[in-house]
Amino acid sequence: MADGKRNNAAGKVATPKSGGLPMQDSLEALGKAVGARIRITTAAPTGTTLEGTLFTACQTTNLIAINVSPASQKGAEYHVVPVSKIQAFQIVSLAEPDSATAIPTISRVDVAQLKKREEAKVKELKEKERARKEMLGRGVGKEGQDIFNALAKQFPGTRWAETSIIVLDAVKIDAPYRADDCKAPREQQKALAHVRKVVDGERRKMAARPGAVVATPSVGARKGG
Repeated sequence: MADGKRNNAAGKVATPKSGGLPMQDSLEALGKAVGARIRITTAAPTGTTLEGTLFTACQTTNLIAINVSPASQKGAEYHVVPVSKIQAFQIVSLAEPDSATAIPTISRVDVAQLKKREEAKVKELKEKERARKEMLGRGVGKEGQDIFNALAKQFPGTRWAETSIIVLDAVKIDAPYRADDCKAPREQQKALAHVRKVVDGERRKMAARPGAVVATPSVGARKGG
């Protein structure tokens, strides 16, 4: 009978109606699951899923600590998560009633430091998203974006100027982004020749792909800008 109740309890999941779980309800539920193996999902923008043994659920700091190391592995890897950030949690398996593993009391948590780490992570994710958007051309087709991506790998700082690609702050490539569409001042002819060669090579790769329909690569790079 006891095993049946334990099996029924394991696998129960709490899911939010909107905006995450009520904090007090979460703390009470998690407090009863200390020592159990749980799976939690945190809210956006840093949404992630963690699974491990619940170490503690502190009602003073409104934090939980979860050991994500496998049960068969020695040592521990703890993650401290604010309860307010928990979107949903599930009890994967209950703690063994006769477990010889002692659960020590949790030490004082530096909430201010945790807050700084959280803010730094959010800032990092926002910077990555901003950089990703800057790499996407507006009003350009797949060919143009593919050419841009290939150039950006070889020439750091490659950027969009409306629908034109700017490479090395010297070479401008207009649609349809062929070698002959590359332009540069007279003093930048060496850079121009290099960029034209890369564009021409990338277009040949694109044309060789099965089912590809792309603009014909230039026969040869023209001299001059």
